Amino acid sequence: MNALKVKRLALGPLAARETLDLVRVLEEGGREHGEAASLDVERFGRWLFEETGGHPLYMAETIKTLLDRGVLAARFGADGAWVVGLAPGVRDTEALRGLVPDSVREAIGAQLSRLSPPASELLAAGAVLGTGFTFEELLRVVSLPEDEALAALDEVLVGRLLREADAENEVYAFTHEKVRDVAYTEAGAARRRVFHRRALAALEEGAPAAWLARHALAAKMPEAAFRHLLAAGDAAMAVLAAEDAIASYERARNLLVGRPGAPRERLSPSLVSGLEHLYVNLGRAHELAGEWEEAEATYEDMLARAREVRDPRLECAAFNHLAVLATQRRSDMARAEVLLRRALEAAEASGD
Repeated sequence: MNALKVKRLALGPLAARETLDLVRVLEEGGREHGEAASLDVERFGRWLFEETGGHPLYMAETIKTLLDRGVLAARFGADGAWVVGLAPGVRDTEALRGLVPDSVREAIGAQLSRLSPPASELLAAGAVLGTGFTFEELLRVVSLPEDEALAALDEVLVGRLLREADAENEVYAFTHEKVRDVAYTEAGAARRRVFHRRALAALEEGAPAAWLARHALAAKMPEAAFRHLLAAGDAAMAVLAAEDAIASYERARNLLVGRPGAPRERLSPSLVSGLEHLYVNLGRAHELAGEWEEAEATYEDMLARAREVRDPRLECAAFNHLAVLATQRRSDMARAEVLLRRALEAAEASGD
């Protein structure tokens, strides 16, 4: 008996237009219900492509999951064939964003389990580095000899886990965000923390402060995270992006506050020295955004922290900013005078 030859076909990802064509084939609503239904089909097609990157397996499993959840419904079409109908909930594609079916995670996990140990290490390093990275950056995060790392890189490229995103600059990226998500989870907490610490050291020169803060936070390095969050806030203030600045400064302040019930006064000298920078710039960011109550609350918190750490100079600065704010708002000039007097008393106590 002759054995049949099996031919393996590698299915590449569908393009955005091809994904939309597939959705139109599956769904007859656009032809049956007019323009509004056609717009729903196009909206769903764009969402499906963004979520899956056109990967055939991810698309099939995502559609199955939506059928199971009742977001999509199978029915008989006009010609008696099965078609997929779009439920009203499909119009709210934001509610579906980030959906990762368990079957997709399992399929990716099975693929990762077949990798050699060096390839697994390299992929974990890439997952920690994020959306785009060079081979040299991978080497600085993962402890592999160069030749072994090159072989590992070839393995993950052939397996279509990584792709060459920028050939000219030799930048690599994951073929899909879901692959990066699973690889990051599978790396384990201890490996992620160590790799984030190495990534911070590798990217310290030249990377955006917000990105460095992310690595420092994940590496459980609060002082480095505090420093980079302040720098990220300052960079946002330089371009008058008040909301971004507030977000960075608030995250820095949360590092000081710590867990509920934790003693707030236990701060290292380097964190104490950054208190004035943090509170003054957070208050200014709120002022820039026209959030006067939040600015006042920030300076009041600055005053409380100054008293906790027994820093008359910081107390003086807090009174000054509260007084200036009251003057700018012209809400309570008598209070502004009292605050200025208190600022002078604090300045005398500090010897300034």
